Amino acid sequence: MWIIVLVGLLICFGGSLLLYFTVTAYKPESQLYISNLSDKPKPELSLPTDLKLLTWNIGYGGLGTKADFIMEGGKMGVPEGHDDVERNLRAIESVLKDSVADIYLLQEVERASSRTFDINELNRITTRFPDYFSWFAPNFKVQYVPSPISDPIGRVDSGILTLGRWDTPATIRYQLPGEFPWPTRIFHLKRCLTLARFKSPVENRDWCVINLHLSAYDKGATLRKQQLKFVKNLMLQLYDQGHYVVLGGDWNTMLPGIAMDTFGAYTTSKKSLFWLAYLPENWTPKEWQWGFDKGVPTCRTLEQPYVQNQNFTTIIDGFLISPNVDLIEVKGLDLGFENSDHNPVMARVRLKE
Repeated sequence: MWIIVLVGLLICFGGSLLLYFTVTAYKPESQLYISNLSDKPKPELSLPTDLKLLTWNIGYGGLGTKADFIMEGGKMGVPEGHDDVERNLRAIESVLKDSVADIYLLQEVERASSRTFDINELNRITTRFPDYFSWFAPNFKVQYVPSPISDPIGRVDSGILTLGRWDTPATIRYQLPGEFPWPTRIFHLKRCLTLARFKSPVENRDWCVINLHLSAYDKGATLRKQQLKFVKNLMLQLYDQGHYVVLGGDWNTMLPGIAMDTFGAYTTSKKSLFWLAYLPENWTPKEWQWGFDKGVPTCRTLEQPYVQNQNFTTIIDGFLISPNVDLIEVKGLDLGFENSDHNPVMARVRLKE
């Protein structure tokens, strides 16, 4: 009898927790204006005809070469320790400073999360760039992620960060469509993109720079297909209005021309590659140009700590550029996945005459 009572109490307790997490879950608006975080005076700069951009998913400073991840067949939910996150973050900050871009598009930047030992990565990075404006959009705010049971992720407050040399008339967070079934959705990201509009030298035509981080781990890429449709509609609308459009970020989708064997042999099992997806055929609009370095992988799998030629590597990070913008140069920074499970990509673009 006491066993039945105990089971009943556990069920009631678990149900109460799910109800609490459901009611208190982060529910972002479909569109939200976000403010510049830095209030320090900035230097006066002329309106740009060229932009140098860098995109990088920094893996919240917790996914260096020694890390694996539970969602891809590994064991870890949390990095090994505070020192590991600190070491990764210092290295990431150094790469960003040395790269000297006009605009940085960063993903998986934490504010105060259990898995990164409450290190405020957002504050750390923006402090290193006092001459830049900065806009942050949360996409992962959960009071407690209980998985994995042996190493729970815990509290998460994370998002995407845009740094720019110029201020913007408006920066907007757009909520991307699609979500996982309940109750899984309670503990998952609320995927989004941000649109920062920088003035260009051409009157009434702005640089529209989009920072995005699409879904992962959705079976059959069902959420990603919905999100790609949303992204395409937005970017075409901006282009049709005469603006200069650049999208950059983590597409969580293998970019055009990239195959499973692009970077050679690997030992990653098919089971651990369940999340991979190709960009849908004919998705890219005519005359739009992709910008990524075909010689440098931007992402590695996390079923085990990184070992070259064992972990599968591919390209899912890069830029997409509207027809009225020239791609002058693009370069992948091969950092050997030392401090993140992603490598950065840099591009230089210019207004077409």
